[in-house]
Amino acid sequence: MNNPLPSYDQKSRFGVPTDIEGLRHRLVSRGDADESDLMRSKHVFDLYVMHSFACSLRCDYCWLWGETGLVWDKKLRKMYGDKIPLETMKKLLDDLVPYGISNLNLSGGEPLMTPTWYELAKHAREKGLPIQLTTGGVYIEQELERILEILDQVNVSINGPPSIADKVRPGPEGHYAQMVRGMKALSDAKRERGEGPLLRILSTITHTNYEHVVEMMRYFDDQDIDIDEYYFQFLIYNSDEELAHQKDINDIEFGRGVESLSKYMVRPDGIDFDRMWEELQAARRAHPRVMFSAPLNRATLEAYYSDRKWGIVPNYCATPWSECALLPNGDIYTCPDLPIGNILEESFDEIWNGPKARNIRERVSERLFPACTGCFHFWGDRGVEIDRDRHEGQGQRK
Repeated sequence: MNNPLPSYDQKSRFGVPTDIEGLRHRLVSRGDADESDLMRSKHVFDLYVMHSFACSLRCDYCWLWGETGLVWDKKLRKMYGDKIPLETMKKLLDDLVPYGISNLNLSGGEPLMTPTWYELAKHAREKGLPIQLTTGGVYIEQELERILEILDQVNVSINGPPSIADKVRPGPEGHYAQMVRGMKALSDAKRERGEGPLLRILSTITHTNYEHVVEMMRYFDDQDIDIDEYYFQFLIYNSDEELAHQKDINDIEFGRGVESLSKYMVRPDGIDFDRMWEELQAARRAHPRVMFSAPLNRATLEAYYSDRKWGIVPNYCATPWSECALLPNGDIYTCPDLPIGNILEESFDEIWNGPKARNIRERVSERLFPACTGCFHFWGDRGVEIDRDRHEGQGQRK
């Protein structure tokens, strides 16, 4: 795997200076690192398990199956093909226990299309790990009993009501109705039992659906589906300039190209920002638990969707210390396109605080990457926390 350690004089000057004091405070206060060795991680907050990229849906913005998605490149699809034995993934979970992992997120692709998802989740449960599943919802009904048995949280990724479903989320005939039946069955079972996994809607706000956010929320109310939380992710995308600079850095500093980040290129064009802001405010009033990925006001909303995203949250990223993702070929990464190791070749201990992981941490403690604001992990829980604190008590039904 080509990811060499650069000498200091090879380092690119592209990127935004890091708020190092803000980063230091977050890492030490949350117990992710010690002041004495800031580049060593002590805690894994999230592990995203992308066991397979397989999916039956073709969501318009998706970095895997959207129009610009990774899987349409035959070379990349082969490179990231399913290669990990179940026993290797179980061993990975064993290795994570000492790091106090806060959340295991079974993701993809569509994890419920993976035959071994339940066995992996069962092993995680035996280890006492909290388990989430992020799904398109199409297979909830057929997997309902196992979902109720094993999961702490179900995240259903959906970007609109039935009126725009075929536009924003193409898929097999009847897939939307199948998803709704599954969500309704899960909601009904939770009511009957008095317990069950938290049901959260994940929705990415784009130029194609921003006028239909509240319509979607009201639709689920009309179906008598109890949604515990809504999480709205503002569209993740990069400008051509940011991506070009990222390619330069990956080449100069890490000897790699840009693969997955180049797929976040859906352009948010033609937005009426006054209308969008009204819709977001109405969404806050429509449900008691509504979260947004970034703490935007009317001005920064327009800035965000107009290639001016820097400075909306403090300029640092703690992800290389606290989160990682497992790809179907065994690669572990904290920053997209920069794997820090492969579980088919090394143990997690060797990977997580090894030289490649520390090198990335050193890099982002000095300067952030140009494409950081086009990365889901940059916003993460920090954006949610700031947004929640600003709007505490404002979300209420009317």
